[in-house]
Amino acid sequence: MKKILILAWVLSIGAAAAMTTFKVKVKCPLDGEEFEFLAQGSGTSFGVMLDGKPFGAIITPWPIAKCPKDGLVFYKNDFLRIEAALLKPFVESSRYQSLQKSETNYWLAYLLSKHLSAPLDEQVSLMVKATWEASEDERYERYAKETIEALGRIKNPSADMVFLSGELNRRIGKFDKAAKIFSALEKKVEEGSFLAEIISKEFELIAKKDSSPHPAR
Repeated sequence: MKKILILAWVLSIGAAAAMTTFKVKVKCPLDGEEFEFLAQGSGTSFGVMLDGKPFGAIITPWPIAKCPKDGLVFYKNDFLRIEAALLKPFVESSRYQSLQKSETNYWLAYLLSKHLSAPLDEQVSLMVKATWEASEDERYERYAKETIEALGRIKNPSADMVFLSGELNRRIGKFDKAAKIFSALEKKVEEGSFLAEIISKEFELIAKKDSSPHPAR
């Protein structure tokens, strides 16, 4: 027992050392407020979930700063002056102020990017990260459904995007839809590839009506 405890302690030390955080001063572009934000400096991923979420000695998704008063989130390092001007009435609106109290940081980031007419694939990337944030609460299904809808609007989606759509459908219990997506995708991927391997895993989970999160390996 003592050896097991010592091994667990050593492993925990290694995991902790693999992730670093540090405080940074941030200035809000709309109201000029300054605040401190605990940023992640580095992290080590031990693997990924089927939806692409890394896990290990790492904060996932990567933390983003949020202004304490107006709720603007820094999904990019700096906002151009014209972007700040476009965002100001949106962020100050009663709708956004209500949402910033209930939605995750990355979902707010998606809303901001949408308001700035960012490319759809960039919006989807933020939406996916929001599903990672909400993976354990009631917001997950709503986020997943909207992400699936957005993925469906991307022209010529990559195989990874198609796979993600199938995975999100499985996670919300749309097993028939997920199976249809994976069946079509399976015909297009190389036999023996990693993608083919995890598609096979998806079929096993679908057969069990399993909608819980799982690692890719």
